[in-house]
Amino acid sequence: PRVPVVGNVRAEPLLTSAEVRRELAEQLYSPVRWLQSLEYLWRRGVRRYVEIGPGRVLTGLVRRTLPEARAECSDDLVVEAGS
Repeated sequence: PRVPVVGNVRAEPLLTSAEVRRELAEQLYSPVRWLQSLEYLWRRGVRRYVEIGPGRVLTGLVRRTLPEARAECSDDLVVEAGS
């Protein structure tokens, strides 16, 4: 990956394409470690979370889990021309 990816099966960074492939396959039958994933990101200084795609379920979960975080949905973001 060119950008850091935190998987929800182990709640830790995936550093290689092989790790990403394995994690995606394991997500089909493994519990999601959402809270642990958010806590991992928070400990590393992530304070803004943007949900990409339709709906706002994950945005709401971030707001309830990390009240100090800035959680937004991509549907609500305004992109200016040329940005």
